[in-house]
This record gives sequence, structure tokens and C-alpha cells, in this order.
Amino acid sequence: MLIGPNENRLGEIIIQDYNKILERRNNPKQGSYTTDLLSSKKKRRDKIISEAAEVFSAIENGFTLPGECADLIYALNVVMVGQNVDPRDVFYAIQERIKTF
Repeated sequence: MLIGPNENRLGEIIIQDYNKILERRNNPKQGSYTTDLLSSKKKRRDKIISEAAEVFSAIENGFTLPGECADLIYALNVVMVGQNVDPRDVFYAIQERIKTF
């Protein structure tokens, strides 16, 4: 359980991030890093690989893991928006996975 008065806050902030990325896809902005990532499947793929490697490096070298995890979640959201994955589908997949724990 998350610490704090609202245990759902993490999910809310991840969805806010997703929605901002979706907004950027629907309203591209010249010079936006998110717009650039959304313009190419290869760029999204490279970003997710890079962020996963940075999480790995943080684990191995004692770097700040929360920031790297946040970057990875952003990259996952960019991939989801770019590939038209609805976050509810991810939610349902996680629900199913939890049943197997």
C-alpha cells in the first residue's frame, strides 16, 4: 500500500502524464521532445530501451532510482500513446496478472 492519505495518487499521476502525452499527440508542438518521440516508432523504441538501461544502471550503481523509474514510466506512456494502447487495457492486464501471484 502506498504511504499517504490517498493510496490512488500514483495511478492518478500516471494517468495525468498519459493524458498530457495524448494531448501533445493530438496537438503537436514544434520543438517539443514528446512530439518528437511520438513522430517515430524507432524513436519510441530507442527511448524505452534507453530508460530501461538507466533503471538497470541505477540499480547497479546506486543512482537515484525514483527519478529513473519516473523517466521509464513517461517512456512507457509515450509508447502507449504512440501505439494507441488504452491505459485501461494495461490496468486489466495487471489485474489478471495479480490473480496469479
